[in-house]
Amino acid sequence: MDVNVLNEPGENGGELMGQTERIFYILNTLRRDNRLRAEETAHRFEVSVRTVKRDLEYIRDRLEYDLLWSAAERHYYLSRGDLEKVRQRGEQELLFYSLAMGFCRNRQLMPLVSRSIEEHLAGLLPPEYRELSEHISYGLFDSPEPPPRFFSLILRAISSRRQMHLDYTSLRGTRSERRIDPLHLKNWNGQWYLAAWCHKRGEIRLFHLNRINELALLGELFVFPMEEGELKHRMERGFGIMAELNGDRPETWVTLRFTGRAAQLTEGVIWHPSQRHRWEEGRGEREFTFPVSSYEEVLNRVFSYRDEAEVVEPEELRRLWKDTIGKMSRKYL
Repeated sequence: MDVNVLNEPGENGGELMGQTERIFYILNTLRRDNRLRAEETAHRFEVSVRTVKRDLEYIRDRLEYDLLWSAAERHYYLSRGDLEKVRQRGEQELLFYSLAMGFCRNRQLMPLVSRSIEEHLAGLLPPEYRELSEHISYGLFDSPEPPPRFFSLILRAISSRRQMHLDYTSLRGTRSERRIDPLHLKNWNGQWYLAAWCHKRGEIRLFHLNRINELALLGELFVFPMEEGELKHRMERGFGIMAELNGDRPETWVTLRFTGRAAQLTEGVIWHPSQRHRWEEGRGEREFTFPVSSYEEVLNRVFSYRDEAEVVEPEELRRLWKDTIGKMSRKYL
C-alpha cells in the first residue's frame, strides 16, 4: 500500500506567513499614520529593503491601492481616497481576525490549527484586539476532536484526486475496510462528515470522521463521478446531513408549526435556503415548510422544542411523530 506521510501544519509556508504578517503590518501602519519607511519595516522584520518593496508592489498591483512616494520626506503614503478605504477595511479585518482566533480555539471546528498558526494570528493583531479575541468563544455539543492527521490526509486526497484506504466502524459497531474516493467534507452541527464514493457499496456514502480507525492515501487516482457543483447541490438540497446523494429521488417537503416560546425562539431560523415561512401574529404561531432527506433528523429537532412543536405534514411524518410520542409515553408512564 502506497502511504504518504504529511508534514505537520506549520513546517512549510513560513515565507508566505511572513509576507502576510508584513503586509498586514504595512496596511495597519498606513491606516494609523499614513506614512511608511521601507528601511524601518525591513529592520523590524529582519528582511531586506528589496523584500519590503516587493510587498509594497504587491499592495499597489494586486490589492490596487494608490500607494505614493514622497521624495522630500522619503516615505510611502496613500492617496486620500485609498486611505479612507484602508481605514474602513482595516477595522473590519481586525475584527475578523479577532473572531478567527476565537474560532480557532475550538478544535472540533478547526482540527488543523496548530500553536504556531495561533501565534501567527496573534502577531497580526494589536494588543486591544488580541484581548477582544479572549472574549469570543464557540460552543457546540460535546464531541471528540477529529484526528488532525486524518483531516490533513482527506484534504490532500480531495485536492490530488487520490483514492484512500479506510478502516471504519459504523454506528452499529460493525468494523470494515474499504477503498474510497473522497469527494467532500462537511461540518454539520459541529460534526465532521466525509462524502466519498465507496467501491465496496458502489455508491456515495457518508463517513463520520470520529468513527474512522485508520486512513491512508493510495497511489491510484480517481475521476470525480459528477460535475463538481452537483455533489454540493445534492448535499444542500435537503435539511440535515443525511442527504440523498445517489439517484434522483424527489425531495420531500415538510411543514412544522411552533407555538408559545418556541415560536419566538425560531424567529429568523434558516432550516433550508428554500424554506417558506408563515407567521400568524394573532395566534402566535410560526410555520416553516422546507425539503428534507431524512425524517429522523427533523424529528430530533422537533422534539427539542417539546410540546410547542408540531408536525403538520406530510401525513407519513406526522404519523411517525405521533407513534414516537406514544412509545415514549408507554415507556415512562
